[in-house]
Amino acid sequence: MALVDNSWYLDFGDGATTGYYAVATWQSNHAYSAGALVRQATTPTVGNERVFIAVVGGTSGGTEPTWTVTRGAKTTDNTVTWQEVTGIAAVNGDASATPTWTTVKNTAVTLGQVIQRNNGASYQICTTAGTAGNGAEPSFSDTAGTTTADNTVTWTSLGVVGNFTGWQAPAARLGSVLATNWAQYGNTIYVASEHAETQSSNLTASLPAAAGGSGPLNILCVGKSHVPPTAADLTTGASVSTTGSATLAFGLSTSSARPYYVYGVSFSCGSGANSPDMTLSGVMFLHNCNVTMGGTSGGKVLIIGSSGGNCSHHEWRDVVVTFNASSSCLAYKWTSHRWRGNNSALAGTAPTNVVASPGAADAASSVLFEGVDLSLITAGKNVFSNGAVSPLKLTVKDCKLGASAGIVSGTPLPGTEINVIRSDSGGTNYRQERYTWSGTQTTETTIVRSGGASDGARSLAWKIVSNSNSKWSYPFEAMPIEIWNETTGSLTITLYGIWTGAAPPNDDEFWLDIEYPGASAGANPQGMLATTTKDTILSASSAVNNSSDGSTWGGSQTYPFKITATISPTMKGPITIYPRAAKASTTFYLDPKPEISGVGVGRSFVVSPGVYLNERFAGIPASRMHLGH
Repeated sequence: MALVDNSWYLDFGDGATTGYYAVATWQSNHAYSAGALVRQATTPTVGNERVFIAVVGGTSGGTEPTWTVTRGAKTTDNTVTWQEVTGIAAVNGDASATPTWTTVKNTAVTLGQVIQRNNGASYQICTTAGTAGNGAEPSFSDTAGTTTADNTVTWTSLGVVGNFTGWQAPAARLGSVLATNWAQYGNTIYVASEHAETQSSNLTASLPAAAGGSGPLNILCVGKSHVPPTAADLTTGASVSTTGSATLAFGLSTSSARPYYVYGVSFSCGSGANSPDMTLSGVMFLHNCNVTMGGTSGGKVLIIGSSGGNCSHHEWRDVVVTFNASSSCLAYKWTSHRWRGNNSALAGTAPTNVVASPGAADAASSVLFEGVDLSLITAGKNVFSNGAVSPLKLTVKDCKLGASAGIVSGTPLPGTEINVIRSDSGGTNYRQERYTWSGTQTTETTIVRSGGASDGARSLAWKIVSNSNSKWSYPFEAMPIEIWNETTGSLTITLYGIWTGAAPPNDDEFWLDIEYPGASAGANPQGMLATTTKDTILSASSAVNNSSDGSTWGGSQTYPFKITATISPTMKGPITIYPRAAKASTTFYLDPKPEISGVGVGRSFVVSPGVYLNERFAGIPASRMHLGH
């Protein structure tokens, strides 16, 4: 049976006298009683800092022993026997997280496993591995150093529970607690708010994919007022950092669906004129954390590890990313990422591009920034810079931008899509934009249709600009317009537009694809697709249907047109309209407020422009029929 601990304590302290460094150092020729705690006297290598407990009392040797730092291992020191106990709940004063004998009854017990008597009187440590008994609990002693046979297991008493106070024997480094046979999924690692772990060498803290347990692994920054910590102790302040050119890799770089939850811990990578990378990988939820790229010569945050093809997912809430070089950026590889929060999400030096593609390591990803403050990005800076070698979908939704902030630098590569939904620097909430390889969509307030879409304060239109990449086989696809339909039967949908042409556009230059629930007379919700374009790439084109339109538009565009489509939904549900532009290097203006009329089953109706068909949304301006994604 694997170790059955479920809570761990981590406190590097100030690296000198607090936390792990408050544990007494080993002394030569010293009389130690069973139950005494020590750490190495000679400074161990990074990651090998350990706390040991005397299971056999005696006198230590004249020279420090060669410590065995394996989890639960024993070390002989003249007449003293030590056993490794770093960070476990029992020796940190947490009896509530220490399993009882009944927990390990009739199971294989691993060397170093600490339990408590069923009556909670004392702790016992496994000093000989084996299989625990299957009858009544053994007659354990509460006297430290006393051994008890339990079938093929030998337990040694560590003394009464009250001998061990809070945070008395914490681990020093996160990577140590995440090593094999230490923390498992479903465990909680309590990190003291004073924890200030740092090193000048590359830092890797990665939970093995084969580790046991279930559920998320929780890593929580806490105050030290209570053991175990309570909700009131949850706080910030703990940090894990590297200096110089040392990289930092945290997470799981292999395929695994098991998640981490991290609260209040700051991660910092590098310092000075260096540009080391930080890697955050696996399935990870960062909450109220800080991520700092400390190098002043650039750098990047890769949200997924280096193992090719291993996907991950990241949830960030109230996370602040600090850059110290304008060339630093966020980069993505095989991940989905949702970043939410009400705080300033960016700090330090404004990056030239928040999301960029610094190398061929990037891979297909989907990213959502939602409700975060990106106001550090102002004129001359961009949310995204082209150059990705794999498709990226980035959506900036309900975010605060800096004045004159750029959205996209360059033309995105095929498959990449950058969306802006209700994000701006001023008092506006109508900005909706899309940037792709074949064109762009922005919001227009001057060239607008009389009686058309409005946010209640101003008239709006969509400005769609195709580029030279736009073709019938790869058109620019504008944001979808979605409405709710409360009836069945034949419906006619009309959208209005205007452009500079002398005649209406052809149906292979601008058209609508419409998806609606229409299969099998309501037997299932399978969608049907209607289109107003030609049948195949080799079919002849013609002017858009019902192209004659007398609408009045502002601005200097010359030819208004309209497109109609007839559909027959067989179920109530959403109707989604996808406008597409395929005439290269052309500007279209589209009124995103459809008109819908028809005869439903059992009744006829005409929908007033600008009102949802669903009565729950009656009176909502038509421009808000666009629900985004």
